[in-house]
Amino acid sequence: MQAGQIRKAVWVLAQESVTISLLRFAARMSDSFDRILERLSPEDRETVERKLESVERLEIIIRAMDEAHAIVLADFEGRITYANQASLDMWGLNSGKEVLGTPIDEMWQDDAQADKLIDTLSAGEGRYEGEASFTAKDGTTTDVLVSANMVADEEGRPQVLIASFIDITEQKKIASIFTAF
Repeated sequence: MQAGQIRKAVWVLAQESVTISLLRFAARMSDSFDRILERLSPEDRETVERKLESVERLEIIIRAMDEAHAIVLADFEGRITYANQASLDMWGLNSGKEVLGTPIDEMWQDDAQADKLIDTLSAGEGRYEGEASFTAKDGTTTDVLVSANMVADEEGRPQVLIASFIDITEQKKIASIFTAF
């Protein structure tokens, strides 16, 4: 066996050892969590289990949405705090760092469209739906359907703006061909 093959074999064994250690740790944590749950009153246990189920459902929804739509979160001032990979692809960006903190209206091709979304949500109307256009870093334009909501806390104070974008560029091109005839 050559030195390179030995190093690779040692590396694989080390990775497997770390994986096994992590699995053992997770099992111990799971057992501890189960023991804690057993000590709770039935009502508290039911509440914790419902919240865990909600978190699991939310994780599934987020994973599904991440794959299906461009998703952006912005703070109440309209600065982007999160953009999923589909959003980054739409804008031709490589990393979320390139867009974090950017006012959401700077990403829109038409300031009036962005202003309408922000004004609608700021006025407490809760939901905005419409069309928008974005220009990617390479200059290509993407037409999208926008669905946006302002998410409020328990007291009704706005906390975060969430917007999803569905690319309709091809549909608009096809529609324009039929309109031309």
